[in-house]
Amino acid sequence: MSLSHPILYLSQTNKERPFAAYLSEILAVEGVQTYDSHDLAKNPQLPENLKAYALILIGRCQLDTAQIETLFQYVQNGGSLITSRPPVPLAEKFGVKGFVGLNDTVDRIRESYLLKTPELDNLLPFPYPSLQFHGEAEMYQNEDAEVLANFGIVRTTSSTFPAIFKKTSGQGTFYAFAYDLAETILLLHQGDARCASDGPFPDTDLDQGYKSNDFFYEYLDPELKELPQADLQQDILVAMIQEALAEKIPLPRVWHFPHAAPAIAMINGDSDEMTPGELDSVIDAIEEHGGKFTTFLLQSDYQALPPEKWADLRLRGHDIGPHPFCGRLPSVDQVRANMAKDLAAFRQEYDYQPVAQRGHHVVWVGWVDQAKILAENGLKLDTNYIPGRRFQYGYVNGSALPVQFMDETGEMIPLYEQSTISTDDGMFSPKLFNPLKSDDEIIAISKKQIDRSIEEFHGVYHPYFHPICVRTLGTLPWIKAIAAYLKERNVPHVNGREWVEFNDSRRALQWQTLSWDAATSTLDITLSCPNAISGLTLLFPASIQQKKVDPSTNASLSLTTLENRQYLAWTLDLEASQPASIQLTYR
Repeated sequence: MSLSHPILYLSQTNKERPFAAYLSEILAVEGVQTYDSHDLAKNPQLPENLKAYALILIGRCQLDTAQIETLFQYVQNGGSLITSRPPVPLAEKFGVKGFVGLNDTVDRIRESYLLKTPELDNLLPFPYPSLQFHGEAEMYQNEDAEVLANFGIVRTTSSTFPAIFKKTSGQGTFYAFAYDLAETILLLHQGDARCASDGPFPDTDLDQGYKSNDFFYEYLDPELKELPQADLQQDILVAMIQEALAEKIPLPRVWHFPHAAPAIAMINGDSDEMTPGELDSVIDAIEEHGGKFTTFLLQSDYQALPPEKWADLRLRGHDIGPHPFCGRLPSVDQVRANMAKDLAAFRQEYDYQPVAQRGHHVVWVGWVDQAKILAENGLKLDTNYIPGRRFQYGYVNGSALPVQFMDETGEMIPLYEQSTISTDDGMFSPKLFNPLKSDDEIIAISKKQIDRSIEEFHGVYHPYFHPICVRTLGTLPWIKAIAAYLKERNVPHVNGREWVEFNDSRRALQWQTLSWDAATSTLDITLSCPNAISGLTLLFPASIQQKKVDPSTNASLSLTTLENRQYLAWTLDLEASQPASIQLTYR
């Protein structure tokens, strides 16, 4: 058997359900690239060659009776089907029954929790008892499906209504998220649009500023702040995909980080009236242990980093970006005009087009207007999403990974958000309504964050440090301790530009060949990238059908364990548009 792509992704672009299309962003983040797409809104007929695919992944779609029957028969004949908030009649074909309420329609649930069952651990080890979901979901009564998680109105009490379930049916398997996974991930990333600066509930936390934290003030459960909830739900999806293909084809996956690293560090800070000496003290402390620093500059602080000094820092691996500001409560038009002026001044001063930024006072206008303004001005990475009131530290947008924005119509915005996990002013001052902690306590929290980034979450450790806080808050011992610990744990560093360029290239891979010969258990791959990329890592299952690849047959292969699974890692450097090939034979 030879498969060009093992997965078919069925979508249905729809103004009534625009966020369902965010499933493609989830696949991009998770490095699942080898699939064909079919949009039922553009072509309502199912492809005729469904049996050619080992797995069909369905975003939230409306399906007619004939389509439901076709997909049911696909599973009976050995296919695997993963669905995100499937139509009730499709789910009912696989061992659940819609819970009918007083109005003779299937009841729904919204804005609640997912509580794991022991069966989830059979899919992947999952030590976190509960996570949030946003949006709406259907309520089912389970008859004989295997339930991986149930809904719960509160975080600690499970209902009997399944949220995630699977069912072996015929020769195949049906998997279902009873809620719209894509919508939940998007809302975990971007928060409650009603709390935008132009929404009905602006400045939700009453700190006299429009900030991204407003989106999460009563939307993110503070007890779950230390979990990247969106990433963890994506891990469940990836585990389903891998289980569905486990005996059919060794699916290649593009890893998050260069050189198969389990985590990376991205450290930056805002200038905010810093002196040259304060900046030097932070950079020296980080650089001493092999780290890199990205400085976000107010126009009034250009004198603290003259162009000739920036040229030297750039050669040493550091980066800079703007730190624009036009008031704590600006309009969208004011931000748009100010951004253009700020960037013009920045480029004139440094002869450099930046790609990463953080706004002063982390001001954010609109739900995604700010993201659009940044993208329009050539910026590619934002870091405004930081812990705020109620949180102090943690994953405010539910992710430790760079994720792109989507607007209210379902259009993607080419801007990464890399959420900040901790802030010096938030940890060392009472501004976030949390008890003050000692230096030792703060260092212990940071080390735990680093450990969990490496061992549990496989994410970016991303704190920020104001150079001025070395003087005003005495943060230098903390910075030195973190830099030393990152080196001890062998965590590589990236600056803002490096992180953008790696992710742009990682997502732009072109697959010329993907062929699986079942008779010889041989996988052939040829791929290239329009841009040069260093340290690209592809992961392959270490075994399939009780067969393994001997890594000694190819010096570029190594065995590694990531996300509690053993993989073969292929790490390579690609020149622009130059193909690379590999052949793996499982014996």
